[in-house]
Amino acid sequence: SNNSKIVTVTMKPISSLAQSIDYVNGENVKSSNKEAIDAVKESVGEVDISNATDSEKDALNDINGRCDELLDIIDKAQKATQTENIKNVEGINPDNVTEDDRDALDKAKADLEKALEEYGTNYTDDEMAKTQSDLERVNESLKVLDDVKAVEDLIAELPDSVEPDDLD
Repeated sequence: SNNSKIVTVTMKPISSLAQSIDYVNGENVKSSNKEAIDAVKESVGEVDISNATDSEKDALNDINGRCDELLDIIDKAQKATQTENIKNVEGINPDNVTEDDRDALDKAKADLEKALEEYGTNYTDDEMAKTQSDLERVNESLKVLDDVKAVEDLIAELPDSVEPDDLD
């Protein structure tokens, strides 16, 4: 008796590993994609490459590299809204701002504007709302300082004393 068995091995194409993040690129990657990107990296790492061809290994390395680039953009976008300058003004608002805060506010404003300019498309709606809200608070605080300065300038232009005949 002849005992033979036919086994069919089905292999998924390597490109299918990255299918869940195909639509993600440097322009639109957000922190909300991090989990999916990490999962792709993990599945690429789990592939047995002992019998893989060079082109298969290259394809896996390309997917891994792409994941690293996307994770790097997410990381940079997060850090852009958490600079020392921004942290320094967290407690400052239009109600408690003083002229001593102006320099710190100017630096935070520059950092927040740069974050929005460079990574605006990489923030989730919540992250975008928080960043815009922080920028609004900083701008309103600076406006209060400008308004106070304008009043001080007007007061400085007043004469030191007024005599009754000056009122004519």
